[in-house]
Amino acid sequence: MSVPKLITSDRELIDFGAQMLTAWWRLTMQALFDTMGTAKALEMITPNIKAHGRAAGLIFPEQLGKMGYRDCPDYIKMNAVYQFYNLMCRRSFKDTEITTKGLKGGEVTSCPFQNDIVDICKILCDMIGSEVAAAINPDLGTVPMKLKLTAGDPCCSGGLTYKGKSLFEDGETIATVRRVRIPKEQLDYMLFAWMGEMWSIASNSTVEFFGEEGALELLMPYMKQNGMATALQLKERLKLEGSNAQTIGEIIDYCNAAVQQKGWIVLSSPNHFEKEITECPFYGMSHTICSGLLAARSNGICNAINPDYGFFSNQRMCKGDKVCNWVVKKR
Repeated sequence: MSVPKLITSDRELIDFGAQMLTAWWRLTMQALFDTMGTAKALEMITPNIKAHGRAAGLIFPEQLGKMGYRDCPDYIKMNAVYQFYNLMCRRSFKDTEITTKGLKGGEVTSCPFQNDIVDICKILCDMIGSEVAAAINPDLGTVPMKLKLTAGDPCCSGGLTYKGKSLFEDGETIATVRRVRIPKEQLDYMLFAWMGEMWSIASNSTVEFFGEEGALELLMPYMKQNGMATALQLKERLKLEGSNAQTIGEIIDYCNAAVQQKGWIVLSSPNHFEKEITECPFYGMSHTICSGLLAARSNGICNAINPDYGFFSNQRMCKGDKVCNWVVKKR
């Protein structure tokens, strides 16, 4: 099975894939906010986001149980999940302290999403956090963040509740909750899977609400623009020369490998680049996502490098074919 010759390491590829999926989720949410307004967009996506949070509430504690948190009080488990989540999302945060009155501290001081709109916090922290807490213990809850980096505050600060009473109260410090230690490689893989699920939720929710044609009309311009930006970024980063089918095909192939598509390069030449995909993580999603959005992203890559070339696909697993086949050639 072939891999793009541009790949230097699996970790570099996973890291780039996580960045790309995060960008796709952001632009999908931005498209919904721009079109529907934030209140309606959040209302539409909330059921699926909450289900995602409940699933995370079952997965995270299982992982932490293997790290010595199995017999801890539930509020300590929740704080450990909070740390786990922050580390996965590449946030910096203060230690949480156990006091004579409860807990204090734990503020997030930097976050990759801090320059996004405030409503992103409602999804990533308030909605998901409350569902994770309830999955660990139905008596646990979260306090919506009072301070938000996205609002220009110096930090993000929320809290936990138990049976409706806040667990975060100032008092004399007794101890510091120990920090979760997780290998970066594991965090990178988890962020990749997490953001892939978030993008899938946002995209499928859009299809459910607008229908396939409406979702494509809404999201394709955003994905095309993302493809153009990605192409220019990778061409410089990977020190690629030329602007023919081979260069474009290598960039698309690198992006596809970053989201764990696997297959064979059928032909690579200056005028024709062809790839057959045999495994794809998006198999089973709406074919609109593949044939529409990912194709729009790939055509954006073509336009940025050389608009004389285009991206074409005549076989798709999401439509029942045994493999996916795509080609970059002159329009």
